[in-house]
Amino acid sequence: MPRALALLLAIVVCCGLFGSALAESRTVTEVRFEGLSRVEEGAVKRVLRTRVGRLFTEKKVRNDIDSLHGLGYFSGIEVYKDVTEDGVAVIYKFQERPSVKKVELEGQDELDEDDINEAIDIKPYSILSYDKIFRNMDKIRNLYLDKGYFLADVEYRLRKEKNNQVTIIFKMYERAKVRVKKIEFIGNRKISDEELQEQMIIKTGNFLSFITSAGQFRQEMLERDAYMIGKYYADNGYINAKVKDSSVYVSPDRSYLVVTFTIEEGEKHFLGNVDFAGEVIFPQTKLRRLVGLKKGAIFNRSAFQQSMERLAESYKDLGYAYANVVPRTKVNEETRVVDVVFMMERGERVFIERINILGNTKTRDKVIRREMRIHEGDLYSGSGIRLSKRNITRLGYFETVEITEDPGKAPNQIVLNVEVKEKRTGTFQLGFGFSSVDSFVFQSQISQDNLFGRGQNLTLTAQIAETNKRFQLQFMEPYFLDSKFNLGFSVFSTQYQSTRQEDFGYYTQTVSGFSLTSGYPFTDDFTLFLSYGLDFTDLNINDPVHLHLFKDGLTSSITATLQYDTRNNRLFPTNGWLHQFSTEYADDWTGSDLEFTKFRLMHKFFYPLFWKVVFKAKVEWGYVVSLEEPKANSYGQKDYPGVPISERYLLGGIFTIRGYDYGTISPEIEAVPQSDPTNYPLKYNIGGNKQFVSNWELEFPVIEKAQISWVFFFDAGNTWSEHQQWFYLGQQHEDDNHLPLGLFMSYGFGFRWYSPIGPLRFEWGIPLTKRPEDEDIGFEFMIGNAF
Repeated sequence: MPRALALLLAIVVCCGLFGSALAESRTVTEVRFEGLSRVEEGAVKRVLRTRVGRLFTEKKVRNDIDSLHGLGYFSGIEVYKDVTEDGVAVIYKFQERPSVKKVELEGQDELDEDDINEAIDIKPYSILSYDKIFRNMDKIRNLYLDKGYFLADVEYRLRKEKNNQVTIIFKMYERAKVRVKKIEFIGNRKISDEELQEQMIIKTGNFLSFITSAGQFRQEMLERDAYMIGKYYADNGYINAKVKDSSVYVSPDRSYLVVTFTIEEGEKHFLGNVDFAGEVIFPQTKLRRLVGLKKGAIFNRSAFQQSMERLAESYKDLGYAYANVVPRTKVNEETRVVDVVFMMERGERVFIERINILGNTKTRDKVIRREMRIHEGDLYSGSGIRLSKRNITRLGYFETVEITEDPGKAPNQIVLNVEVKEKRTGTFQLGFGFSSVDSFVFQSQISQDNLFGRGQNLTLTAQIAETNKRFQLQFMEPYFLDSKFNLGFSVFSTQYQSTRQEDFGYYTQTVSGFSLTSGYPFTDDFTLFLSYGLDFTDLNINDPVHLHLFKDGLTSSITATLQYDTRNNRLFPTNGWLHQFSTEYADDWTGSDLEFTKFRLMHKFFYPLFWKVVFKAKVEWGYVVSLEEPKANSYGQKDYPGVPISERYLLGGIFTIRGYDYGTISPEIEAVPQSDPTNYPLKYNIGGNKQFVSNWELEFPVIEKAQISWVFFFDAGNTWSEHQQWFYLGQQHEDDNHLPLGLFMSYGFGFRWYSPIGPLRFEWGIPLTKRPEDEDIGFEFMIGNAF
């Protein structure tokens, strides 16, 4: 048997060698593919060297198999050959890898699903690739690392589907976030650790980390902080300082991080002589004033760069669009003095050949062009371009505004491209809720801030609550008849129902009317408004103890308002000022039954701090004086206040001083109800003719994408009668303590949600100057914007 088996094997080998040898000497007559369903034959043929008409070789076939595997489409490849007298037929038999039907995610709570899908590059119906799976797992891990989840891991599994398809499932194991426990600096001897940490956004974790995000780590934060540390050194004279290394160390138990910066400081340098050369067109005194650098001062790199920018801008505002400033510095390392020469290169004056408006599908070109402060044919102006971009952005119609430059037809011409990305400007809001002031609240609003793309505003509002009802229609044309004048009108009807005995036994006040307003902007920030208002006030009171106080009738008034506004956004500002001073005058010559003069002074301030925290402040003074002679009441009192209650100030509540009930901060009078003259006198809130209100807030986002923010606030204010001075320190009520600074104060916290139905406010106020009738903490809810 062994001999027979050996003989058989020898015959087979000889036949195989003979067959291979026979095939090697023949031409390929046919190349055939089997098992292809998704992969096209053309993709396979392109990588083959074995082709019809060429000599067959085993080496070519082996190379072909390697090339086909390299495509990544096949999990198995077999090759057969059929040798005939005419030549060799080569058959490739493939086992295709499955295609990807879809990708599913599991276990992601801390990452947004859209962010993960954006990072993943595995597309449906693509061929399954394990290399791609592993690469995408690394991408997901990096997303977690960027958010500080160093313990997070990712696994995958495949679920078989019909028609040789699979679903890839990425399973995330997030585990606990690893926070920064310590920040170390190596090599800093001239600047303390505390100073350097103040420049950083990476902070060590603490018990408030869930609010402040302290302790979080991301790679871009490390890179940013390394840059800011180097910048801080350069701004303090250490021009040779550098951060040699920045690294993060994960503890052995992977429970915390240590961030380390290695610094090379060098020596502090000072500014020497400052001079100007090249194409100088301004007097030296003006150039030195623009630069603002003084000899002997610590060399400050940021101030140095800002000086260069101011010099270049001064040239660009004269039309030299390509003006350039080249600094030449000479450093004396022995004396540590830096001499500077600013080389001025002005180039040729440039004119605006054309201004292109791009990206606006709804907004008309003229709505954008009229906000431009530079026009076709004008000399180029850098400040004019910056001001134009600011004005267009402040409209609030666009998500982004960019102004780019292209060469014109001639060397001294330039083309400006104003590219905008429009956002939705129309809203329909419908809301229900419960307010601590109004109990049940229904509110609806239809608003269009860019009506028909013309830049006009139209708003229709309806609010129905237990204590008040309000309906209002507003329209504003910002450029009336294409002039600089704006024109607007408002039609309204309001009804207020008092629910407290101290408010003169439950009275009802109904006001209906309209107003017409026109304004003229003297500058982009400074505007004068003139308004005429006509309304009718109807008062219904159960116990009219002072008829003059509850005078109703026609109010016909003229109001003049001066406004200075630098806010970056008119609806939700985060930076800038708003100052307003107004005077309202109603007298018999204006046709008014109620006669008074009302003064109002208001300031608002917005400033962005760290971590997207916005500081907000509002201070308001109000003063109203009657133009009528004081009248005695039925008891012969001659000191009765002449200002009607509809124009007096009542404070407290979510819009003025939080933590106190609405209308309870007010001067009081004692009177016997006319419905029961034998009864004891009762105390009534009459309101003041003077008021001061201040609100101070810190607002920062908690969930940015949902537009939910925390707010911490401090309020202070009061109102005083005709017989009390401003900031009167005495008693406002019988049981009051003497007020510090003559003000009621409160502090508190809350959160705001800029929801689809409108801005929602949930706030808890705690009175600091607490009276017996005040709650320890008051909750208030309202639909409407703050500040």
